Amino acid sequence: MQFLFRIFTIIIFLLPQKLFGDTSKRNLDLQKNLNNAKLVTTRNNINNFGMQGLISLPSASTLPDGEMIFYQINHTSLSRTGFTFQISPKIGFSFRYSGNGKNGHEAAGRINHDRSFDVDFKILEEKKYQPAVSIGLRDFIGTGWYSSEYLVGTKNIGPFSISAGLGFGRIAGRNQIANPFSSISKDFKTRPQKDIGKGGTFGSNINWFQGSMSPFAGLKYDYNEKTSLVLEYSPDLMKKEISYISTKSPINVGLSYDHNESLSLNAQYLHGSTVAVGANLKFNPKRPIRIHRDAAPLPLIKRASYNGPIIQNNNSLLKNALEVDKFVVKEILYASDHIKIEIENKKYRSTAKALGRISRAIQRNSNLQIDYAIIIITSSQLPVASYRLDLQKLTNYQNNIKSFADVEEIIIPQPTPASVTDKDIKSIKYKANVLPYFDYRLFDPMQPIRAEVGLKLDMEYSLSKNLGISSRLKRSLLTDFNRNIRDSDSVLPHVVSDFPIYDSKGQKGHIENLALRHRSKLSKNIYSSLSVGYLEPMYAGVSGELLYKDPKSNFAFGIDLNAIRMREYEMLFGLRNYKTISSHLNLYYDAGKSFDLEMNIGKYLAKDYGVTTKISRRFGNGWSVGAYATFTDVSFDTYGEGSFDKGFYLNIPSDWIFGRPVNSSRQINIRPITRDGGAILNTSKTIYNYIRGFSQSEVKREYGRFLK
Repeated sequence: MQFLFRIFTIIIFLLPQKLFGDTSKRNLDLQKNLNNAKLVTTRNNINNFGMQGLISLPSASTLPDGEMIFYQINHTSLSRTGFTFQISPKIGFSFRYSGNGKNGHEAAGRINHDRSFDVDFKILEEKKYQPAVSIGLRDFIGTGWYSSEYLVGTKNIGPFSISAGLGFGRIAGRNQIANPFSSISKDFKTRPQKDIGKGGTFGSNINWFQGSMSPFAGLKYDYNEKTSLVLEYSPDLMKKEISYISTKSPINVGLSYDHNESLSLNAQYLHGSTVAVGANLKFNPKRPIRIHRDAAPLPLIKRASYNGPIIQNNNSLLKNALEVDKFVVKEILYASDHIKIEIENKKYRSTAKALGRISRAIQRNSNLQIDYAIIIITSSQLPVASYRLDLQKLTNYQNNIKSFADVEEIIIPQPTPASVTDKDIKSIKYKANVLPYFDYRLFDPMQPIRAEVGLKLDMEYSLSKNLGISSRLKRSLLTDFNRNIRDSDSVLPHVVSDFPIYDSKGQKGHIENLALRHRSKLSKNIYSSLSVGYLEPMYAGVSGELLYKDPKSNFAFGIDLNAIRMREYEMLFGLRNYKTISSHLNLYYDAGKSFDLEMNIGKYLAKDYGVTTKISRRFGNGWSVGAYATFTDVSFDTYGEGSFDKGFYLNIPSDWIFGRPVNSSRQINIRPITRDGGAILNTSKTIYNYIRGFSQSEVKREYGRFLK
């Protein structure tokens, strides 16, 4: 096993450029090779485990970079739902939730429900005389129900895609052959039974690529641009399903149909006995679902022949140009050679685009004596970013922005002032909105999907520039949160695992939050936040945070401190006896073009100590996909099912969905199991996410929108 660990260490840590590649461009060399070989197969077939493959088996083909798939496969003894993400051009990841069996006591008559994760590494690209080759792990974190590994190659010849490989673990069933790695170490000769503990980990003994192996093969034929026929030989003996599935044949056949680039359907005949149907819903941040529509920007002018407004007396042209684009102009100050403008962006999610629109308006409506502008961006009266705009360089570039280096010459981040004046704007003291809401709960074996629809009342009242009261009240209208409630068996304090009781007791109406909040800047680079009251559905108390962020740095760090007490189940004004203090040191790093890193170190709600690590891939149009894992001094056995806290999330920008400027986004959180170890206060650590969208790194990601 040490030999394999070394291989994976080299692949993952020593050759990151080989794995992650350049996510900003296509693999032109591969496309050239494919064209030379006249390989016309282009359809991506998704197997029953959500990865690029055949039917139940993998292939070495690769999904487009950034591709995301929500998939569903069903037959009489299986219901499987999952999510797949092509993390980079060479790494794919999949998570699934499977309900197995029939005539059982869990939801839909299933015998058990199982969570599992896969990862696939592309190690060779396809060329004219070379197949693509991938290596992968199936169910490498989980109960081991589908635990297996593979090495597979794929070659495209005309409309045919031929795949063949070697499978280990569950895939090694029929026609087993000796493991060639056994000549390196006798540990590879047999495959020990994996000790899964409470599930959710690698197990106490990792048995990857151990034991005998079996060959597998398959063929995909693209009948036309939308339809494919798939045939595979599967060595899997289906031993875990033997009590309810008749395995009469190793041959599986399938038909796949692409309705469009977002939806595909499939039907299969499995094991010589079972008919299955499935669907895949596909998204890609690089592939908008509709044409983006927005008013054309103001054209730049040749300033050498332009007579601008009278600086001393007239702001109207500049203010009107900005207000047409929904900017709130808070103050404009003139000096002999520059303008200082304080402004709030109410329309554009993309700070790069907002800066471009502001820059155009200033360039067109300022006197020739004005060489530069200081743009201070605010949010809810808090200064969050500051930039210096060079008007002459902006004039020189016109629309010819070729790289981020061009943008850096035009608009440069500056230290953000600790406060702004807001003297030209009257703040609205009271705001209230009544809106519908939709909430959901996932992965309960007795009811894997729960949903609730209701009304929420959001209220805000400003006491001063930085101080206000905010509240959200909720009333359920249609719900199944109160059915088939499963009591928590946690031996830790039930700091979050009693959420089903809160869900049930709060149906008639509850206070989600009611707090006095203060947010400000203590200096140019230090932000502060303080909240007192009913902070979130399960907790009340005091929560404070400090964050240091230099606008020119990719690093940020902060600390949060929370003195809290649990609320009563009805989520009104009552409190329960459990109270604690939680605190974390929070470290943030924007790793470059695509990836962000975050680490939180400290004390959690169940009074355990540990660390949470997050990694997210951020796209140039506001999309982000992230995952996290928390390890504390709570042992896996004490933690319970799942062994440790983990999950992932999608953040989807609204402008990508609607095809027009919208300054908002929607987040989908997927947490396989909610347990008490590693639990945090959800309303802590909020400042970084609040200001990140205004940072230079976000402008860098979306620099192509600057003059659009």
